[in-house]
Amino acid sequence: CGMEAKLIRDMLGPLEAVAEVKISVTDRRVNVEHTDGLAPESIVDMLNRKHLGASLQDKSVVESVGSSFNHAEIVRLTVNATQIVLFAATLALPRVGFPKMAYGLAWACVAMSVA
Repeated sequence: CGMEAKLIRDMLGPLEAVAEVKISVTDRRVNVEHTDGLAPESIVDMLNRKHLGASLQDKSVVESVGSSFNHAEIVRLTVNATQIVLFAATLALPRVGFPKMAYGLAWACVAMSVA
């Protein structure tokens, strides 16, 4: 959550060995760019002292570190964007005389949220 993200930034940000902290609240993932002087295990230990449930993920498993999105993030963003468009249409259609179509789109939004 946002409070955990702030806690992580407050803990790791001041460390000289930490170059950058990237947090994905949605994925519950943190990428920490650091110097060789700071062992990844010590970062995990610091986070787990605050009961954050941190663990190491092999770098080869992570598709990319940085601002580009991995496949799962692209799929989730696409689904979310589609839901927003469907929701907006659901609100607008009854006003222009299509309440049954709005009802169907509302169910499509619900179906996408459980899929």
